[in-house]
Amino acid sequence: MPTIFSECGSEVSDMAAKVMQKYHPDLVEADVTIAYLFADNPDGPALKVGGYVAAATVKINSYANRVEGMSDATIKISKSWWDEHSEEEQLALIDHELFHLAIKRDEAGGVVTDDINRPKLKMRLHDWSIGGFDAIVKRHGFNAEECKSILGVRGKWIQDGFDFGEQPGDDRFVGDADFFSKVGSNHKDASSL
Repeated sequence: MPTIFSECGSEVSDMAAKVMQKYHPDLVEADVTIAYLFADNPDGPALKVGGYVAAATVKINSYANRVEGMSDATIKISKSWWDEHSEEEQLALIDHELFHLAIKRDEAGGVVTDDINRPKLKMRLHDWSIGGFDAIVKRHGFNAEECKSILGVRGKWIQDGFDFGEQPGDDRFVGDADFFSKVGSNHKDASSL
């Protein structure tokens, strides 16, 4: 069965408006319009990006579509993901997708608009992105680029004050000692090849 899309309704748009007011005043100032859609597919993942399952996606709508009356951008949210996560996680997801939207500005800092006086947007890329293979980390340990990427992000987060320690009752994170003992001592030595 193909993915079915439906409007999210006021629950999501109201939540998104609060997130925009608090964290994205530039989008509010530029009067950016955003459509919010749920994506549902009972036979499998409703949304994918680059072949990977995604909780949500954001797209800047084309000039032609905006002339036809579409919003400036569209955020699609996996309905199954939404239904299975807390309000705090939902807020974080909306904040993430909104953060992708950057306003184009002129040299004086003003909002650049198109011929129908809509703000021009550009896609903000992630600060970091990690892709890799478990098998490579198991074979090469700290020498694998996958491991170096994870350590780089971890170092940045620690520098920025993010606590990687396990929180009481929170089993989502593997403790650092456990992770590093597995990577550091359990990989096969590739130098013997």
